[in-house]
Amino acid sequence: MSYPPQSEISENDLEALRRAPDAIAVITALLGTREMAPADQIRTEEEVREYVRLAQPQEAHALIHNSKSRRESWEREQVLKENPVVD
Repeated sequence: MSYPPQSEISENDLEALRRAPDAIAVITALLGTREMAPADQIRTEEEVREYVRLAQPQEAHALIHNSKSRRESWEREQVLKENPVVD
């Protein structure tokens, strides 16, 4: 099966992947959980498990939005660690 790039994942993609045998692993990888803080990885994986288990299509948008926000937050944090702002 061919998967969409992380930046192009859509609600329809998540709905189709939800039925895959390895849905949780595939969806969490596509949402970029490895590019998040450890707590955010766990939070996102739990949200994906609930999404797959409960089959609520309206939650797909929230998953995509939340994972993007968490990745961006982690990236900003890493940049600030590497390049601290000095007054």
